[in-house]
Amino acid sequence: MYDSVLNTVKSMLGVEESYEAFDVELITHINSALFVAYNIGVQLVKNYTIDGPNVTWSEICPDVNLIPLLKSYIGLKVRLLFDPPTTGVLHEAMERQVTEFEWRLYVESDPANNTEEGGSTDVDD
Repeated sequence: MYDSVLNTVKSMLGVEESYEAFDVELITHINSALFVAYNIGVQLVKNYTIDGPNVTWSEICPDVNLIPLLKSYIGLKVRLLFDPPTTGVLHEAMERQVTEFEWRLYVESDPANNTEEGGSTDVDD
């Protein structure tokens, strides 16, 4: 599996790793998606932008449990910005998936849902 953020996204889009013509656009979209992830609560490192294929997932996200979901989210978010589907139905389905990923990232990143003792955080207890 790819550890490079840029190369992971390129692979998800079907772009060859060695093909660099779209790198600036892809990096811009990746950084925008990372900003959104950060805003919904994902704990990213202080400088959570990428500038090329040398930045890895573990460098931007210290929580290794979130990385698989973050990869899917960033890949799909970039796909919608870079190469959106031509059919409305597919576009809506992808948007719903992005929304679900955002919700799951938010819930998983919320400190109130992650107690040290593993106890319930439900208010109704």
